[in-house]
Amino acid sequence: MTFPTPYLIFVCLWLGCLGGLFALSAASRGWGRAALTGLTLALPLGYGLAKAGFLCFYLRPQLARWGIAALVLPRPDTFSFVSGCAGVTLALWLAARTCGAKGLLNLFAPCGACMIAGLRAAEAWLGTLGAGGLLPEGHWAAGTFLAVANAWGEWHWAVYVAEAAFALTGAALALTRWRRSEDRFARTAALLCCGQILFELMRVNTIAWHFARIDQVWCACALLGLALAALFRTGRWQPLAVAILLLGLNAYLQFVLDKPELLTALLPEGWRAWTAQKIRPLCWTGFTVTAVGLYMVSCQSLKGMYSPRRNIRSITA
Repeated sequence: MTFPTPYLIFVCLWLGCLGGLFALSAASRGWGRAALTGLTLALPLGYGLAKAGFLCFYLRPQLARWGIAALVLPRPDTFSFVSGCAGVTLALWLAARTCGAKGLLNLFAPCGACMIAGLRAAEAWLGTLGAGGLLPEGHWAAGTFLAVANAWGEWHWAVYVAEAAFALTGAALALTRWRRSEDRFARTAALLCCGQILFELMRVNTIAWHFARIDQVWCACALLGLALAALFRTGRWQPLAVAILLLGLNAYLQFVLDKPELLTALLPEGWRAWTAQKIRPLCWTGFTVTAVGLYMVSCQSLKGMYSPRRNIRSITA
């Protein structure tokens, strides 16, 4: 499977327009050179890390199948979306450091979230790559933009629609509630990471590594990195401990979803039958609670990591 032409055209136009708006906004603050440098670096770093994030888990089988071409093969199912976002972030961070544009990442936050929303929406051209669970026959969502058909005419939930809407929510928060916050980019990234941990569980064709999805792993690494930064910069260990606990609970619930006996064996005899029947809604409740909890922990991690004095020029979009 390769990237279809309509997908490539839409992605180029969408990213080009948003990148241009970001560059113009940065230029109005005297950061035009930094923005252009970051966007130029974002292309190779985003592509390279998206591929590397996938090959970290699948290098040997990919080399066995495709040979050395596996390192650059442009197949939609051989990239890590979250790692690609990390590559773009790295590019802009390097540009901000070298050009002295301290607030460049904060300025990019709403634009980056909109880019993610467009990339997720474009998955409508990638078949069932962004598909979720199978819909019952005759379901009201079949045939609408909320569903995607497979090769046999069966309809699945279009998880990419929810992902796009969630990314737009992050962009809206970055433009309004967090507009003057020094941690605007960090808050937006943490929100999207927590949401993606949940969305990856909904995807049927997600790229998995053992029981975990690889984008879940990279999102977890990002959230743990934020908690570690809080530990080193403020001395607070509680966010890191709670983040590890919540991620461990999320992993345990993923095991339970496949093997309910891992939970029912711990319960009294009278609760086992009822729990076994309700295992799926119970696990999904747990997944949602852990995702919300991880975001709250991330917000706690950000407290005290920035100086109280706010440089309005560097943080206002």
